[in-house]
Amino acid sequence: MDRDFEGTTVLVTGSTGGLGAEIARGFARRGAAVVLHHRSRERDAERLAAEISSAHGVAADAVRCDLSDEGDLERMFRSGSPAARATVLVNNAGAYPVAGFLELGADDWIASFRLNVVAAYLCTKHAARAMIADGGGAVVNVTSISADRATPDQAPYGSSKAALRSLTRTSAVALAEHGIRVNSVSPGLVWRDGLDTSWPDGLARWSGRAPIGRAVLPGEIADACVFLASSAAAGVTGHDLVVDGGITAVSDY
Repeated sequence: MDRDFEGTTVLVTGSTGGLGAEIARGFARRGAAVVLHHRSRERDAERLAAEISSAHGVAADAVRCDLSDEGDLERMFRSGSPAARATVLVNNAGAYPVAGFLELGADDWIASFRLNVVAAYLCTKHAARAMIADGGGAVVNVTSISADRATPDQAPYGSSKAALRSLTRTSAVALAEHGIRVNSVSPGLVWRDGLDTSWPDGLARWSGRAPIGRAVLPGEIADACVFLASSAAAGVTGHDLVVDGGITAVSDY
């Protein structure tokens, strides 16, 4: 496998979840040093850092930050910190409240937008400093097909992911003069261990409708993130790459 990210540092927010960890591994396999953000799972982050460093021979640092706290976020990017070296940023961390449409309160909406949109913007703003000093960089935002499909019990999530897509386009235009590309990846249903027992009916419905006949794999989302941050996508910015096994291509009538 090409190690075309050697000499690059990649910050992945929300790295201790299954998808975030796989994104970090995907970049490490290509030679990147990785910075693994977590909010409270220090042991998991340190264990993942040791695994990645041993398996791929790259530097891996774990950093703690509450992304909903602007002061804490600013400290994560302080001069000399691992995050401040990143010239690739993957905004993967997110909030996912589930509640009936008529049961939601303001706090549900505020928490979703604070983490899914505001924190992504602030991380992008702070990371851009290192990218500008390095002559350019790349940002990949992890959004969702829920951004444009009605999911009433996930209203704050879908709405905030739609806002994140808009932020992706705005950031791409605003940062292009600095050599920074900004794109997003919109996953469909992503496989996780236990999904077949925790949501068997939903998984069966999804698999029956998706042209590929299954949920997408975390590694497939990671590959999309790596591609968009790579030189192979040098002409791509402001784009949303849907990785959903083709389910949004299926007619609803």
